[in-house]
Amino acid sequence: MDMDGRTLLADYLSTQRLTVRAFAAKLGPDVPFSAVWAWALARNPRDQRTPSIKYLFAIESATEGAVPARSWMSVSRAHSKPGSSARRRTRKGASSKP
Repeated sequence: MDMDGRTLLADYLSTQRLTVRAFAAKLGPDVPFSAVWAWALARNPRDQRTPSIKYLFAIESATEGAVPARSWMSVSRAHSKPGSSARRRTRKGASSKP
């Protein structure tokens, strides 16, 4: 079974003995360590995040391919809610359910 990006990144940080802050610095000055923490180490599903496309490829490059961009696809599908992007906005106080 293939591992997802979150697991691969956590394993990479551990095996390379890199702190979240050090890896964030490796990605660039615009990447806060809190984002890397949310991508790799957050245990509570509400705190977990999937990197944007820009950072997916930066992670792949910084890890020399150990964490491929495509490995995150299963993560983003698992955390998306069916129909969440298709929800209609309704006027305040009104329910979208019949």
